[in-house]
Amino acid sequence: MGNGTTVGAHRKGRVIDVNQGFEGDGPFSLIRCGSLPMGDVVDLCSSEEKKKEEVVDLLSHRGGVKAHLGTTDLTVIENRIREGDTHAGLIVNAMAYQVAKCIGEMFVVLKGEVDAILLTGEVAHSERVVNYIREHIHKLGKVVIYPGDNEIQAMATNGLRVLKGEMVVQEYE
Repeated sequence: MGNGTTVGAHRKGRVIDVNQGFEGDGPFSLIRCGSLPMGDVVDLCSSEEKKKEEVVDLLSHRGGVKAHLGTTDLTVIENRIREGDTHAGLIVNAMAYQVAKCIGEMFVVLKGEVDAILLTGEVAHSERVVNYIREHIHKLGKVVIYPGDNEIQAMATNGLRVLKGEMVVQEYE
């Protein structure tokens, strides 16, 4: 959970299903709009006012929390909420709600056989967001929090382990 949010279902090292968060599928995030009503998207795309590049930029880089609150800094946003900004609280709760809803979809994909639900990314530092999501999904499985943006570091570390012969690349058929 960060600039974008993908929710995936994994079983025995394989991705069973995942939303296409980078291109707008799934919950809205810090800068992405998330899933939208297709009629409105078609209207926006067919508008002569906006070019394709502008629409992609709007949906993928200037949407989500940033569009509603003017910032993606959760510390700033949470301070606003503590100071009584109910609109900021509503937006953050809506984002967390959409993440929880997508996790529920993946529960169905896995036929209820869930070992754990992992919440990762920079947004996982927010107790408010994590608690909201946990409140909605805790009955689906054990919830484990890994805050921080560690994907690049993890990929680089594992790539190095493969190159050194310390790890074998898994190929699934």
